[in-house]
Formats: sequence, C-alpha cells, structure tokens
Amino acid sequence: MYKVETREVNLFYGDNRALKSVTMGIDENKVVAMIGPSGCGKSTYLRLFNRMNDMIPDFLPDLTNVNINCAISYNDLITPYFIQYLITWENSSGL
Repeated sequence: MYKVETREVNLFYGDNRALKSVTMGIDENKVVAMIGPSGCGKSTYLRLFNRMNDMIPDFLPDLTNVNINCAISYNDLITPYFIQYLITWENSSGL
C-alpha cells in the first residue's frame, strides 16, 4: 500500500493539458526525486497533494484517483485547507 498514489491523473488549465494519465505510487519513508525539463509538470504534479492547484483559475482536474495515505481522496467535501491541516498534524504528531 502506497502512502501517496495517483492513477491515470489528468489535469487541465483551461484548454491546456498540464498532466496526461500520470500514474505513480510513493512508499512511506522513501525519498523520491522528480527530474525533468522545465514545464513538464513536476511542480503541477506535486501541488496535487497539498491542493494548491485548486486556487488557480481555470483549473480543471480529473482527480478521482489521487490518494494521500490511501484514505483521503479528492472530493467536494475535503477542502485544500483540510488537507494542509492533516498533513501538518500528521507531521507534527509523528505519525
């Protein structure tokens, strides 16, 4: 079971496709390096997890397969602020 996982994630800013069918699983307590050319979507992908993309105008996600701790996924009930709170609480409590 992955700590963070995406499956076939697509992301658009208006008509511009920023991510196309990205699938990745990250194990707990592992270091991951994302290497690629400027503009390839590294930062956009990372912003999925703290939901900072939600604040950008014309952000159109297809994010039904984004899981953090394999228990939290994107839906209308979970706000970016709640995700940031959970990440901060988990890191400060040693979980």
